[in-house]
Amino acid sequence: MPSDGANSRYYGPENPSLSCCCFCTKCHVLTGGKIVASLLTILYILNLCGSVVPLIIYGNPGCIVVSVCALIVIGLLWYGLLKEKENYMIPFIVCIIVYIVVMTLITILITIAVPILIAEDWHQSKHDKSVGFRAMLDTYSDKLKDSDTVLIALIILVVTANLTLFINVWIFYIIIRSYRFIKSKNDGQSIMMVSLTHAPTKV
Repeated sequence: MPSDGANSRYYGPENPSLSCCCFCTKCHVLTGGKIVASLLTILYILNLCGSVVPLIIYGNPGCIVVSVCALIVIGLLWYGLLKEKENYMIPFIVCIIVYIVVMTLITILITIAVPILIAEDWHQSKHDKSVGFRAMLDTYSDKLKDSDTVLIALIILVVTANLTLFINVWIFYIIIRSYRFIKSKNDGQSIMMVSLTHAPTKV
């Protein structure tokens, strides 16, 4: 069985195999998890503040409910990271998995289906400006009628969707590594305590 010193060296920041991700090899996986949790906390606090506007104007509390629920899940994530209790991280992991699945479907739709549909609709509306995508553009400024502007907007939409998906996968990767680190550490401590409290007896 490894000694306490060897155990602390393995789980310590000097172990290169416990880096948070391939982009930052000098950052410990637990530190990376806390950085992600900090950024998400700031993001959803700002989102909560922004949700007050639709509540005042439209009387719709939906955005506030979503933001509060997200902050509760992030609070559980914080507790799991700080107290090194992996079970409290599970709600966040489940939520981000669901979000990634939904975002993947949306990204596929935007990246593949939407350009095809717009291209077909644009070709059809060349002959009849009263229907299709071009008719929709007629309700906006003359600048938006330029096909180059539409193409740029579409490219930005596709890039944004893919970038959002990538960021969420990256967040999931860091948090799941933090979860596995804490679980492995706790399991190791449990095994050590069992070994110490149940020493073999001589027959």
